[in-house]
Amino acid sequence: MRGVVSLAAAFALPAPFPARDIIVFLAFCAIFATLVVQGTSLGWVIRRLGLEKDEDIPATTVPIQVRVEMAAVSLDAVQQHAGSAGTRDAPAAEEAVEEYQARAERLKMAGHDDDGSPSDLETQRRMRLVEIDAARRKLVDQADEMDSSAHRALGEEFDLEEAQIRRALGEV
Repeated sequence: MRGVVSLAAAFALPAPFPARDIIVFLAFCAIFATLVVQGTSLGWVIRRLGLEKDEDIPATTVPIQVRVEMAAVSLDAVQQHAGSAGTRDAPAAEEAVEEYQARAERLKMAGHDDDGSPSDLETQRRMRLVEIDAARRKLVDQADEMDSSAHRALGEEFDLEEAQIRRALGEV
């Protein structure tokens, strides 16, 4: 798109304009040089300058202890809100408390095996991918029996969690 304006301006010159052909030719050469030559040689220049991506730099990860603390704070907030919720909201509040309790427990357990040594978090994540795949297949099997919006919402939840896990595993 950048070269179109220059070329259009050159072609817009009237035919009897002195040196019109040279101007059109030079505009085309400038466009060719800036788009084609620079575009195709950029990779070579980057490699030559040694600016390639450094694969040795590890991806930053949030320490498990920080996640545990965040889950504990979230659980406290949900419990306080559940305590102040009316009787109409009590079942939903209880479910939220249970969900955050389970999340906090999972995070506490994620950092340690039974003997207290660090666990293989990658293996846990891969197992969760297997679980998601199985749940997604079951969801597809029950597609005719479900409301389409509920089906879509569950599918999106699976997609989001899978994307997060794959990103954490460095597959994305």
